Amino acid sequence: MSGRATATALRAIRAVGTLANPLHGFNRSLIHCTAMVLMGLGIVATCETARAATINAAAFGYGYDYAHVHGTAPHTGGTADYASTGAVTVFDYGSGSTESRGLIEFNILSLADPVASATLNLTRQFSNLASTATIQVYGYTGTANGLIGTNDFFLSLTNQYLGYFTYFNEATINFDVTGFVNNLININSTYAGFQLIWVSAPQYGKFISLNNVQCYPPPCPSGPTLTLEAAVVPLPAALPLLVGGLGLLGLLGWRRR
Repeated sequence: MSGRATATALRAIRAVGTLANPLHGFNRSLIHCTAMVLMGLGIVATCETARAATINAAAFGYGYDYAHVHGTAPHTGGTADYASTGAVTVFDYGSGSTESRGLIEFNILSLADPVASATLNLTRQFSNLASTATIQVYGYTGTANGLIGTNDFFLSLTNQYLGYFTYFNEATINFDVTGFVNNLININSTYAGFQLIWVSAPQYGKFISLNNVQCYPPPCPSGPTLTLEAAVVPLPAALPLLVGGLGLLGLLGWRRR
């Protein structure tokens, strides 16, 4: 074979080798892009975005005291004469008259880890307030069992004051209960209970009816809910994507050397 033919053959072999080299030119760029995509998918999937979940109330209703003494919180006195379910009713008709406290319980046994946020959601079915009312919210566990009864009416030493909201016939109420719910998750409580107590000046004949699922005429609101925002959780199953992308970038660097 002549020198010119030999040189031509060698150039052809090198060209074939170049085309066959998966890390050359366009193919190298393609692999680089693939590596970046794999790493991106791995990073996005490894840190899962916060997820929202909603728990429906296991039980909700109210407790009546037919001859209570109006005072300031905590309201430890009185007698729970009656308890009912199907509506969260709150009012205070004044000393010597009737008081109603809203009662709500949620089953939180499925919550294994603390949450980023927990919000108690209530919907107005009817209210006829003449002026703004102040409603205090307490959390309880001692009598919380998924059933509404007269024992849930009382405040005990184990009940936790969660704050208050003011209300004047708004359509919805959203109240943050994150700290209380996380405390219960940490001690593996099955139920989280909430009391709504009217503490402002009495308004005789005025009341708040929330989530009354037995209203007439329909449509009626559904029961109270607890909206939970889960904390960001790492997903180990996504790590192979991240490792694969890093591996391809490492191979590219090795070939360049």
